[in-house]
Amino acid sequence: MLCPGEPTRLPNPDFDSDNAESKRLRAPEGLLKSVWMAFMGYVNAGVVHSTTSWPGRFVLLGYGFFVYITVASYTANLASFMISKSTSIGIVSSLQQIMQENRVVCLLEAGSQFAPGVRKREYDDYIPMLEGLHNSVCAAAIIGRESMHKIVKSGQGASTVCIEETEIGNSVCAQPGGKTRLVQISGCECTNKRLDPSACPSDCPDHHKYCSMLTVNDPQFSMMINVALPVAADLQNYFSAWIIDLKLSRKISLLREQYIYQDYPTVCESEPQGGDRALGLESMISTYVVSLLGMSFGLAIRGYELWVERQRGLGMKSA
Repeated sequence: MLCPGEPTRLPNPDFDSDNAESKRLRAPEGLLKSVWMAFMGYVNAGVVHSTTSWPGRFVLLGYGFFVYITVASYTANLASFMISKSTSIGIVSSLQQIMQENRVVCLLEAGSQFAPGVRKREYDDYIPMLEGLHNSVCAAAIIGRESMHKIVKSGQGASTVCIEETEIGNSVCAQPGGKTRLVQISGCECTNKRLDPSACPSDCPDHHKYCSMLTVNDPQFSMMINVALPVAADLQNYFSAWIIDLKLSRKISLLREQYIYQDYPTVCESEPQGGDRALGLESMISTYVVSLLGMSFGLAIRGYELWVERQRGLGMKSA
């Protein structure tokens, strides 16, 4: 870092620090040496420049504060990393773990054949299935990406759930006249119409209740359910080519973004407990602003001094 107001002079014994003209470093050697000293000051956690002008002192003060905060935050983050213990987030981490522990997976009836060798609890709709997961009937649930976004992350949807003791779970009861309960993830209204549903849990106990659910990305598991699209036999090839073109041109991704992610914005950002608590740039931006202000103040003073000197020189020439 180049100190304004005078050429660089170094306080170490390799260079003399007096004001003799012959002892000063000029550009480009002085500039390169100043950049090197700025880097050494950063890694040594201290300023190695020397200056006698007030603008240079303000610049060094701001730079020294920047070095101080950076080194302190690095030390704090390193200490937090070294003493933290590795903990598993959530209940399960893979489908293989569920199989090994002989636990139950909740899934739709249409996808039961895609999880062989696993104990299953089948449901006829997603919200009853998520109710089973929420009530610890199963250790995990298999759900589509779009449905996960819409129901869990976006907090949208409502469905009935059978509450008969002999057939708890599905959206409707098998026995005629069976009791069901309405689960309103969204759309519920408080008795006091002016309140938000989140402010009246007695009236809306299911409002955004799945926000705490986390996604387990198991790279060894992939499931796709094909939905039949009935078309006339003579149009089958045209529809197949159209669908393939939509996928290859990424139009399906664009349509998914337009009609799912934009129409259903995320309201639940579930974060695992005990996550990263490191001090990032955004948490220390104010300290860097203070450093920048200190250095800018010094540069402004130096600019003012140069302007005054120039005006004096012009005045002397005119005289």
